[in-house]
Amino acid sequence: MRLPKNMTAFSKKYKLGHHLLPLLGTWLDIKHFGLIREALLDDEEVAIAFEGRFQPANSIQAQAGKENKDKVKWRTTKGYYAFAVTNRQRLIYAHWRPFHHTVESIRFDRMTDVKIATGVFMGRTRVGTLEDDFYIYFFSGTIKRIGKILQTAAIEKRVVDMI
Repeated sequence: MRLPKNMTAFSKKYKLGHHLLPLLGTWLDIKHFGLIREALLDDEEVAIAFEGRFQPANSIQAQAGKENKDKVKWRTTKGYYAFAVTNRQRLIYAHWRPFHHTVESIRFDRMTDVKIATGVFMGRTRVGTLEDDFYIYFFSGTIKRIGKILQTAAIEKRVVDMI
C-alpha cells in the first residue's frame, strides 16, 4: 500500500483505529497517512496501517516516577497519529497539523518491548524503544490487535499476516 486512501480503508476494514471526530475524521486520516506516504523509501510498501492516540511516555510521568492518571481527551485533533508497519521492518508514525508535520520511524530491531493494558472500554499499548517509550491509546479490542502486531514486530522482527 502506498496511497493514503488505501491505508485509511485498511485501518477501518481490519478495525485498527480511526479518527473519532465526526466531520473531519476521515479527512484528517488521509492527511496523516499522506505524511507516511512521503516518508516511504522508493522500494518500501506499507503492510499494515492503523491509527490511535499517541503520547510520549515521558510526558505522562509524574515527578515521583509514577504514571499520571489524567484522562485522555478523545474528541480533539491533538494526539491522533497514523501508524504504518512496512515491509522494510520499520514502524512509521505521523501527525498532520497545519504548518506543523511530525513524522518519525523506528526500526523493528530498536523496539525493546511492547506492553498491552486494557480495561472494559479503553486500552493502551506501551512501546519501548532504545531511545524513548510511547503509548498508543484506543478502544480495548483495537488495542489488543495493535499490540499483537507490534509484539510480533518487536520480538520476531517480522510483519504479522492480517489475512
